[in-house]
Amino acid sequence: MQFRIDPNPEETRRACQAIAVASLPPSRRSGVMVLLYALIVVAAFVLPPSRPLTIIIGVGAVLATEVLLRIEAQSRVRGVQASDPHAAEPHFIELGADGLRAWCAHVDTRYTWDGTTGIRESPEFYLFLRGSGVGLAIPKRLLDAERDAELRRSLRDWAPGFAADLEERGAPIAAAAT
Repeated sequence: MQFRIDPNPEETRRACQAIAVASLPPSRRSGVMVLLYALIVVAAFVLPPSRPLTIIIGVGAVLATEVLLRIEAQSRVRGVQASDPHAAEPHFIELGADGLRAWCAHVDTRYTWDGTTGIRESPEFYLFLRGSGVGLAIPKRLLDAERDAELRRSLRDWAPGFAADLEERGAPIAAAAT
């Protein structure tokens, strides 16, 4: 099965985000934020003189840091995308019995099914993971019902360790047991 994916920077960003969420461990960001808030409150009660002012300044500083770091990270991602020569050209993904092939005018890459660490389905993409936040994404917008069913059947044949639970359209693609 071959898919042509025309460039769409926003869709590319969402695909990368979906791959990262599916393949990386859960973020500890919320826990770190709660810990920082707790430290601010403790410091406000231990340090004189104005506890409410210390809490307001501390919480405000942590929130401002969080917002600014998020804005800076998004800016860096946009910069990388803007300078990527592959972002402005169509690319292709082909799936077959031997594995996956991804290519564009500059790069041609092949992965065997053995080198795949998981297959996941998000509401918008089929994700073919290679570990540590790396993988391929096929937008579901490229598939009608017939092609979606064909992809699911093919994955059961080509990658049974990853797609054994596929029984019907909409059934999640489970990762193989590690």
